[in-house]
Amino acid sequence: MKKLFKALLHVIRFFALSILFMSLLFTGMAVGGFYLLDYLVSGTEVEVPNLYGKTKTECLEILAQHELLLALPVEEYPSPDTPSGVVIEQRPNPGARVKKHRSISLVVSVGPEQLYIPELTGRSEADIYPELRSAGLEIGQRASVYHPAYAKGTIIAQDPLPGNRIVHGKKIHILVSLGPWPVSYVMPALTGMDLTTARKRVQETALSLSSENIKYQPVLNESQWNRILDQNPPPGTKVLENEDISVVVGSRPPAPTPIPILEIPMEAPLEADRPTDSSPGS
Repeated sequence: MKKLFKALLHVIRFFALSILFMSLLFTGMAVGGFYLLDYLVSGTEVEVPNLYGKTKTECLEILAQHELLLALPVEEYPSPDTPSGVVIEQRPNPGARVKKHRSISLVVSVGPEQLYIPELTGRSEADIYPELRSAGLEIGQRASVYHPAYAKGTIIAQDPLPGNRIVHGKKIHILVSLGPWPVSYVMPALTGMDLTTARKRVQETALSLSSENIKYQPVLNESQWNRILDQNPPPGTKVLENEDISVVVGSRPPAPTPIPILEIPMEAPLEADRPTDSSPGS
């Protein structure tokens, strides 16, 4: 009986030791596996480099050094302050930790925004404004010159040129025609001429003397009546075709207004007011 009890006790002790050993073994494997997994995970992470301000070529070299990849396609976006081809945004942000061989997304500048500029040359200035407003554009500087081949009000040149262009301030500068050079004349001397002769002389030089530009000035000298006393522009001045001129014409002075005679009636003195003869002997 004792032998059986001792054998049973040995079996129980064996199983207890076995269970304890297995428990320690599994505990060690779990702890070791955790540290091994943590080592393996942390060992495959890298820090995302700062790619802002770099070109795509520079980004490829930097990402390769960090065992990272470039996500394709690379996004492009206009930027008024950043030159074309330079990174303006990245995902993930610099400093983030990611696994090796992770793809990094970039946004690259294409420079300032480009707008479509319509063809304005040869068109009437009055017709272009609705089209410019619908395109988000407006007129910037405007200059005008005489041109023999373009009618008055026609656009001769524009800046920027037509097409997709970078437009600073969204303004279009234009040069507008004033039409062909007008014919010019030398202002004739009209002073001293009678008004009828002066009108004919003006018509010969294609100038304009309208009734509104004739002023009359009364003069006492009868020889100056209906004759030009003064003119503007003065004789010898360069004037353009159909330019208005003005003259001063002598006229008869108005007849003097008669001075009215004021008659004051005198009343006869009364009897009581008459003087009496008080001399002696009367």
